[in-house]
Amino acid sequence: MSFFQVDCKYSYEEYIKMIYHHAVNYMLPVASQEDHFRTCCGLVRQAEKEENEGSYADCFYHYVRCLEILDKAKLPSTRSGVSSLKKQCLDAVDRVRDVGLPRYYNAMIDGLVNRIQKMPSDNTQNIIHQDNIENDKERYLKRQEMLLRNEQASLDGIREQIAGVNIPCGQKNLSTAGDQQWNHSLKDGSHTSGTVTLPRSFPDTSPSTHFKWNYNSSNIGASHPRRGMINLGNTCYLNSVTQVLASTPLGSYFLYDNYARDVVNVGEGSCRLVNSFCFVVRELYRIDCTLPVSPSPFKNAISELSNTFSGFLQQDANEFLRIVLEGLHNGLNDRVNVKVIPTEIDTMVGSDAEIAKRFWDQHIQRNNSVVVDKCAFQERSSIVCPLCRKVSRSFTPLLGIDVPIPVETADISIEDCLNAYCREEKLGSDSLYHCSSCKQYVDASKQLLLYSLPKILFVTIKRFSSHGEILSKLVKRVFFRKELDMGPYICSTIEKTVYTLVGVVNHTGGIKGGHYTADYYDGHSTWFSVSDERVTRATTPDFERAYILCYVQIS
Repeated sequence: MSFFQVDCKYSYEEYIKMIYHHAVNYMLPVASQEDHFRTCCGLVRQAEKEENEGSYADCFYHYVRCLEILDKAKLPSTRSGVSSLKKQCLDAVDRVRDVGLPRYYNAMIDGLVNRIQKMPSDNTQNIIHQDNIENDKERYLKRQEMLLRNEQASLDGIREQIAGVNIPCGQKNLSTAGDQQWNHSLKDGSHTSGTVTLPRSFPDTSPSTHFKWNYNSSNIGASHPRRGMINLGNTCYLNSVTQVLASTPLGSYFLYDNYARDVVNVGEGSCRLVNSFCFVVRELYRIDCTLPVSPSPFKNAISELSNTFSGFLQQDANEFLRIVLEGLHNGLNDRVNVKVIPTEIDTMVGSDAEIAKRFWDQHIQRNNSVVVDKCAFQERSSIVCPLCRKVSRSFTPLLGIDVPIPVETADISIEDCLNAYCREEKLGSDSLYHCSSCKQYVDASKQLLLYSLPKILFVTIKRFSSHGEILSKLVKRVFFRKELDMGPYICSTIEKTVYTLVGVVNHTGGIKGGHYTADYYDGHSTWFSVSDERVTRATTPDFERAYILCYVQIS
C-alpha cells in the first residue's frame, strides 16, 4: 500500500507537491558513479512495474527520485546509458503527472468522500465502519481490564523467576554498591523485622513543585508549529504519541536518510512500520504545507504488526507507545538473526556493576538499534530475605517506567510518584518469596531502582487501575516541571541525571473512553498543544490529565 494517501481533501497541486517533496529531499550517500547509476536503473524498473500495476503515486515518486540522483551524483550525459535513462524518466514524469496520476488521485478522493459520508454524524468522532457502538465499548473495557491484569501477572512472574534463582554464595560476596544499599540493615539486624533501608533518602517534595506554570514564558520567539494529524476515527492516541515522539532525538533520527541503512530485512511488516513512521514524521516537519498529515500509512503498518490496533476502537496511548518502540526496534535491529542461547545469571555473585553487565551483555547480544541506544535502560530489582538476609538482584532492560499515584498524598508531584515507584514493597502472604538459600517461604522485601538512565525517558502516570471487576481512572493533579532530576532514584554512579521535558500526552475522559491530546516542545523556543488537526500555542500544563511525560537527558 502506498504511503501517499490522503485522509482529507487535498488539492491535486498539494498532492503532487507532497510526493515531490519526499522524492527530492534526499541525501546522496557516498558511492561511486557506477553504483549511483545501478541504483537509478533499479528505481526505473521499480517505477515501470508500479506504473503497469496502476500505482501511479509510487511510480511518480521513483521516477522523480531517479532524476534527483542523476542530478546530485552529477553523472555525465556522455556516460553510456545516462542520457537515455534521463529522457525516459522525464517522459514518464510528464506522462504519469498528466494522465495516470490524476485518475489515481480522483479515485482516491472519491473513496475518501464516500468514507466520510458513511461516518456517524455525532459529536464524538465515532468509529469508521462502526456496526455496534455498545459492542465496541465492551471490547474496549475488556481490553483495558486485560492490560491491568497482565501487569499484575507480569509482576507475579518476575517474583516466581527470582524465587527460583539458585544463590550459592554468602554475604561476603556482596558488592560495595550492594553494601551501600543493605549494609546498615544487615548491621543492626533490622532485616529480621522485614525492614529494608533505602540506598539513599528520597527528596521531600519542594513546595515549589506544587504550582502551576506556563509552557511559554512570553510571546517572544514563537516559531512555526508542526502540522496537525487527521483523526481517522478514535485514532487520537496515535496522533498524540506520534507528535511527542517527533519532538525527541528518536524522531529527529528519521529526518535523515541514514536511517535507511539501518533497516533490516525481517519481513515487510517491520520494514513498512519504520518507513511509514519516517514518512509521517517528515510530513509533520514540512513547512510548505498547512494541511493536516494523513496517518493512514502508519496506522495500517501498526495494524499489520498488532491486531489490537487493526480497527478503530479506542486504545491506550501507553500500550501504543510500547508497540511503536518495539516495532521500530525490530525493524532496525541489526542483531535480530543472531542465535544466542541465554544462560542463567547468578543474581547474587558479584557487584552491581558485574551483575548488571551480565544482564546487559545478554540483552545486546540480540538487540542493537537506535531505539536501544536512545531509549533503553536497566532497572534493578532487589529482593532481600528477612531470615538469611541474602539479597537477589536482577537488572531488567526497559524502554520506560509506569509510576503509581500515591493517593494518600494531597498535593502530588511526579517526584512523589517516583518515590512510590522506588519505595520498598513487602511481598505479602499472597505472594510469599521462596528463598533458595534458606529454602523458606518468607515475607520478603522488594525494591525497584534505576541502574542506568536513557537519553529519552518515558514516564507514564498510572491513572488507570482495577479493583476486582471494577475499572477506574484516577483524576488527580500530578505536578511536574520542565526539569526532572533522576539522581535520587538511581543506584549507580551517573553524572548526567537531569532531564528536560519535551512532550506530554494527555487523556481527557474516563475508563469507558475519552480523548488524547499532546503538548510538545518544538526544539527551538516554543511549546504547542495539539488535538488531532488543531494546533495552538501551549499555555498551562494540564496536571489532572497528563498521562505520559517524555523527557530528554540534558547533555
